[in-house]
Amino acid sequence: MSTEGPSGRRWALVLLLYGSMACWGFESLRMQPFFSRTGFALCVFMAVIAVSWMSVDARRSGRPLPGVVIMLSVLLWFVALPVYLVASRGWKGAGLALLHAVGLFAAGSAGAVIYEAFVESY
Repeated sequence: MSTEGPSGRRWALVLLLYGSMACWGFESLRMQPFFSRTGFALCVFMAVIAVSWMSVDARRSGRPLPGVVIMLSVLLWFVALPVYLVASRGWKGAGLALLHAVGLFAAGSAGAVIYEAFVESY
């Protein structure tokens, strides 16, 4: 998959988001994720990835996001991303938001299962 052009960048950012969620699931069993530096760094990384995806997608559609919206979205990305999907795509966006919520939950759970299966067993 080529990462050239907006469409390729969007897919690369989505894959990064899912991968970082899997790492967060792995980290959540290793230690309390909100109180560890690694867990905090992963949360910030996921926020930056999600907002970057929103920004790339908005520019691709010809309606770039204002700077204030981007800054607020970094703080509330888990709310801003579904709102953006619904605002930009209507009901199809609501379906995408739900699909990605389930997918991100599955990625985090997969990271936790990998930790339990391979790390805790040794």
